[in-house]
Amino acid sequence: MSRRIFAALPKAQVVSIHHYKDVFDRNQDGRKPALILAVKKDSFLYDGSQNCQAFGAPMAYYALPAMGCPFDCQYCFLKGMYPTANILAFVNIDDCLTEIRKLAEKGPAQVSLSYETDLIAIDHLTGFVSKFAALAPEVPDLTLEIRTKAVNLPLVEWASNLVFSFTLSPQEIIGRFEKKTSSLSARLSAVKAAQDAGFAVRLCFDPMILTPGWRKMYTEFFDRIRSEVDFLRVRDVSVGSFRIPKDYLKNMRKNYGETEISLFPYTLEKGTYTYGEAENELLQVALDGLLPVFPREKIYLD
Repeated sequence: MSRRIFAALPKAQVVSIHHYKDVFDRNQDGRKPALILAVKKDSFLYDGSQNCQAFGAPMAYYALPAMGCPFDCQYCFLKGMYPTANILAFVNIDDCLTEIRKLAEKGPAQVSLSYETDLIAIDHLTGFVSKFAALAPEVPDLTLEIRTKAVNLPLVEWASNLVFSFTLSPQEIIGRFEKKTSSLSARLSAVKAAQDAGFAVRLCFDPMILTPGWRKMYTEFFDRIRSEVDFLRVRDVSVGSFRIPKDYLKNMRKNYGETEISLFPYTLEKGTYTYGEAENELLQVALDGLLPVFPREKIYLD
């Protein structure tokens, strides 16, 4: 895999380091993000956290074939986890595939493959998506989910248990908080392309952001979604409002300064900042927009 990346970046300056944490965990200090290649020596798979939606599966896990994201979403929880904008890719991806094969022996489960990165956004460098697509038929009891805001879908083999999850937001939210990502129009085109190719498609309407004029904005947003998406070909839907652990928000303020997201007067509930009672209002607007065209039992609230 390293040779593939070097070939894709012929003009890149290559610097040897002792351990990826020596660079990845350091504050970026405004410098241009770097791509770090490393060998992962511990497990690639982790038990799903409370924020890792299982979508009805009896078990949920997430994998870390890569960490860090090329996008710069102001609300991203990664800003609270790591003080860096660097991207880290583990070159021993075959070890990750082996772990997933062993996991399949335990029975049905969902594995989120794109939990701390956007695999599709960096696939032109890594080629990871095609490897997971080739693995999917070997582990039919596992649902392999790749979540993305990217629109450059790679050409990969079809598999019934390979799910492309698209994060959709109002264009106003994309413009203000989701830097470097594609427009809503482009994402909707990617959704249609994935559906036309026969892939299982999941729509993720999270995080919903509480901002001035949110009710009108999200109502019009879901009106558009209903008119442009073929919900007969949607596997399921995730809906959730923004929430973040207390320590993560503290780190976001420290590392990235004061922003509309970090300065919002949240409600602290069991160590996590939420919108409090307003969260239910946000979720209800989403349900009101989706229920006319999609069954409630396939809508998962986070």
